[in-house]
Amino acid sequence: MPTLRPPTVPRALSLAILGLLLSGCTVITGPDDAWDREQRDLSRARRTWSTSFIEDYEFVVRRNCFCLMGGVAVRVVVQRDVVVAREIDGTSTPVPSGLAYLYPSIDGIFSVIQDAIDPRAYQIDASYDGRYGFPTDVYIDYERRAVDEEQGYTMLRFRALP
Repeated sequence: MPTLRPPTVPRALSLAILGLLLSGCTVITGPDDAWDREQRDLSRARRTWSTSFIEDYEFVVRRNCFCLMGGVAVRVVVQRDVVVAREIDGTSTPVPSGLAYLYPSIDGIFSVIQDAIDPRAYQIDASYDGRYGFPTDVYIDYERRAVDEEQGYTMLRFRALP
């Protein structure tokens, strides 16, 4: 009866694995890659947005958080890159002035994402519009062990103004 031997690993692969083990090197696949990827995506989206040369626009955004006005859709109007109106979508009710900063321009939302990348927030997940580059969905979890400090934005509608 023939003797069964376990399958062998090709010699080159064995030497490569042995070399990694002996050198103490590790392959980095953890959070650093995630931050680098988010930074690359953000930079690409910002370039796309800035080269679209849109200064006048409006969008409806929902802020996702366990906070005041969390989940409320707000219409933001921007003219010459300055926010001129923020109102609860479908009404003419303005956002209270003390909460206006929560609904920035698109450049401001880019800054929120950058401000999460810089200190390496625990989790960042952002998606961008393929045509104009503006953020369409943003999720940020700043602290791994903190509860209910997560926040984000979901773009519901966007329109460039004439």
